[in-house]
Amino acid sequence: MITRQPASLPMWLKRVDSLLSMASKMASSLRALTPTNAHAEHIRMRDALTAGQSVRPTWTYEPLMDSATGNALVFAEREIKHANSHPLADLYLARIEELALETQMAAAAGTRRLGELAKSRYPQEACARPAISGPVEPELSPQLIETEARVPSSLRSQIERLVGLHTLPFRVAPSTTLLALAATGDDVVWYAPHRKTTARVAERTALHEVVGHAMPRTLAKHLPFGIAMFGTARGHDDQEGYAIVLEEEHGLLDERRARELALRFEAVDRMRDGADFAETVAFACESGVSPVEALALAERIFRGSDGSFAGAGRECVYWPRYLAVKSRLAAKPHLRKMLESGQFSLDSASIVESCLMGDFT
Repeated sequence: MITRQPASLPMWLKRVDSLLSMASKMASSLRALTPTNAHAEHIRMRDALTAGQSVRPTWTYEPLMDSATGNALVFAEREIKHANSHPLADLYLARIEELALETQMAAAAGTRRLGELAKSRYPQEACARPAISGPVEPELSPQLIETEARVPSSLRSQIERLVGLHTLPFRVAPSTTLLALAATGDDVVWYAPHRKTTARVAERTALHEVVGHAMPRTLAKHLPFGIAMFGTARGHDDQEGYAIVLEEEHGLLDERRARELALRFEAVDRMRDGADFAETVAFACESGVSPVEALALAERIFRGSDGSFAGAGRECVYWPRYLAVKSRLAAKPHLRKMLESGQFSLDSASIVESCLMGDFT
């Protein structure tokens, strides 16, 4: 961690930190875009696929309509524009713009407008990617383990082990609304119960969530700028890239995982070109994944939709941001300490680092 810090923060920055901390918690577009009946619909569609039937979700949503979030963003923007020039001002303004977009997405849950907003928040970047079909070395009779099983190799146990190992102030709890296997909040790592996965996937998922997400959020609390906690613009995206770099460094980014990430990228592209939920499931199956894995992929990228129009498609950021983070850290390894210490984007890391080292006041 960086030990030198600015002697004092301007009052406007303290007020903005308070406003944006509140706004980022209220906006929570991913929560609003997660169906309230996600678990029941997953079971129904899984059974239908097993019976050879085509599937389409009948999801329900609770869009977030909170004027307080918009007001907080307006007040924060005024504070910044009335303040003297500061190296962090542009970073804060960019995050305000991103939070305003995420607030609009939260309000658009279940409507066609969501897809258009999501294209701006999660743009499809040109990047090199591995093939999504063709031969891949089969797993040798992998043993599937319940995610909540009280055995050392389960997802729940591996998350709890890493949280304890790094003494992080995070709870570990089940969530039946998760579309992913696990997710990280401000003080909790959620895992999806009633799922089955291999010990290797559980290990990778635990590393991704705990070391890739929970640890930077913990260390961010020790930094003077609130933007370390609620994130810079694209900071959450680059944190996903950083978490996948960690997977690779621990020998967990194998060919199967790389194809999974590349398939997500391609599926979002097709969805935004007009493919519906059933077509996406069929495409994933044709690419070599199991029907259950294909269903999980479609559920993730269509979140916020009813399956007939484009969903959030957040999964398109994982692979390109992994490549970007890997490349930047190879050229500038000192930036790793910033990605480890908060939800910073690659573009913001050097600026924030300079402020922390006392180059700006």
